[in-house]
Amino acid sequence: MSSLQETRILTIPIFINPDAANQLLLKSNKYDSLYVMATSPDYVDTIQQEITTLYGTTLGLNTPKAIMAIREQAASGNNAFILMVGIIALVVRSCWNCHHAVQFG
Repeated sequence: MSSLQETRILTIPIFINPDAANQLLLKSNKYDSLYVMATSPDYVDTIQQEITTLYGTTLGLNTPKAIMAIREQAASGNNAFILMVGIIALVVRSCWNCHHAVQFG
């Protein structure tokens, strides 16, 4: 029997005022993540800039614009891969045709 035991840590997001979190959860102003909701999409860039100014650039920020940019990059990378596979397939097929034309020609 192993001396190691499985540990399960459940993480449940809660939405709470930072001061209340410090008192109730003893967080000491240290958090895993912070969710900020803008009252208008027009404020997202300004809020993002203010958070970056306060906490620096090492903080990961996810905005709808950033998520869409990542999706577009992934899609373009996938399209480039499919295009390269198609080009390689055409080259292989044309070489195969040339080889057989010489052999049987």
